[in-house]
Amino acid sequence: YPYRLSFPNAKVDDASEDALLQKALGAKQSAEVAKLNPQSANLNFSKVNYSQMAPHVNLDPRQGLEDAPSFELYRSRIPMTIFRGITADINKMFFHYGPMPAHGNEVTRSRFLSPIFNCLVPLFGLHIRTTPEVQLEGSKGRYKKAVGNATEHLNAVAQLIAGCNAGDFANQRTYLQVPVYGILYDGNAFEFFMFSRNTESPSQPSFFCGLLEDPTGSKDIMPLALLTGKSRTFVSFASFDLLLKSYIKCLTQYYNISQEDSNPGLKRPSLDGWDAAIKSAKEALDICRQADQHHAAGEWEASNAKAEHGMQMLR
Repeated sequence: YPYRLSFPNAKVDDASEDALLQKALGAKQSAEVAKLNPQSANLNFSKVNYSQMAPHVNLDPRQGLEDAPSFELYRSRIPMTIFRGITADINKMFFHYGPMPAHGNEVTRSRFLSPIFNCLVPLFGLHIRTTPEVQLEGSKGRYKKAVGNATEHLNAVAQLIAGCNAGDFANQRTYLQVPVYGILYDGNAFEFFMFSRNTESPSQPSFFCGLLEDPTGSKDIMPLALLTGKSRTFVSFASFDLLLKSYIKCLTQYYNISQEDSNPGLKRPSLDGWDAAIKSAKEALDICRQADQHHAAGEWEASNAKAEHGMQMLR
């Protein structure tokens, strides 16, 4: 499920991802990327491969993501009542449809993952909205291939890069300079990625691999054969952290855009509400991360109390 942050006065049309990707790639002059942008044909995300997309984000295709910089993942805890709702919905999926297939039809696998986002997105009211894949003209056929080896995995990452690129281009059209996060499930594991352009140093890599805060510094890729236990907890809380962080980033960007429209040096009174929203959202993020630290220390009651407080701040 693709999700998009939506704020007042943010006019984003529902052009297909393929059309956005064609326009974004069309701005690049390299011969390799130009091959992906035929003027007379629709670009299908499922056709791109890693050797084509890696140079577009300043990575070396031969290194197979080893040269990709990292960004730090955090867990922001949600109240147990909400998490139990996610768990109950996933269990219903197992009851009705049986074990989740490691490979196969994307609709079947997405069905098992949807409870996580269906429970998290409403926490943000109407500020995050979903664009169902059936409405995205270029999305048909994506991720339907089984990912069974390193090459296929990298090609799945390439499709994710293409999707992030399209999202980034859509953001630029509304004057937003914000990261685009992607979560890839390849049939075996979840991986978190970030697409973020460095406008000051355009030659720097713009695609990052998410690393969970860990003393060893190793990637935390979660095996999800049954989507239970640690993997379910990690995906839920890490996803909520990214949603909350993105929400803050977009609030701040729209605040700055509104401030720039006013007289220099004079703050518009109408921005007071935005100030309060940004402050509360930042406190919510900090409190929910603290809740995860309490949980890691075995302080269950303190953890849930913090998570509840974080929800109050978000509301």
